[in-house]
Amino acid sequence: MLRLSSVLLLAVIIFGACPHALAQVEKTFPTNDEINLVLNQSERALERYKNLLEEQQTQIGQSVTDQVAEGRRISGALAEAIQAIKPRPFAFNGPAGFTLLQTLSAADRNSLRCEVAAASQSAGYMIAGKPDTSDTLLHLSQSCMDLSTLIFTISEQAGSLFKRYVTTEDQQAAQTREEARRCADEMEKMKPRKLPNAY
Repeated sequence: MLRLSSVLLLAVIIFGACPHALAQVEKTFPTNDEINLVLNQSERALERYKNLLEEQQTQIGQSVTDQVAEGRRISGALAEAIQAIKPRPFAFNGPAGFTLLQTLSAADRNSLRCEVAAASQSAGYMIAGKPDTSDTLLHLSQSCMDLSTLIFTISEQAGSLFKRYVTTEDQQAAQTREEARRCADEMEKMKPRKLPNAY
């Protein structure tokens, strides 16, 4: 009975000395709703991206074969990144979220390349006296630019969420280290002092 009382007393002393040890850190990680919104937007952008790749191949032709092939590789990677997070949105807070950001950025860059290639071809056909083909390519160029703007906006939103995750993770780790240090200091103070030897 005496031993149990001593244990309880020690527990009271420890938690009294470390009042912050049990404090809960306020969580500010991206919510599932915020992550799902980005995923839904990414899926819609991905469908437009795939369609534009087909238009680019058909309307511009051989000169953009490598660019279109790269675009298809990127679209596949983006689809995989979305599917890796969709069943468990919280997986965004980690490597999967970083991969999504990378693929969105790659899709944005490739869309800009599409815009430049289509605009260049449009100017060439206009000079050659083929205004109908020029107008078609000019429309493609505008579509690619619009898609690039959309993907960039989604990427910015995803980047903001991922930055929030990283910041929150760092803050929690720093707070945990600080609380552990405080508790260690308090426990050090509570160590029994050695009594001088009696002669």
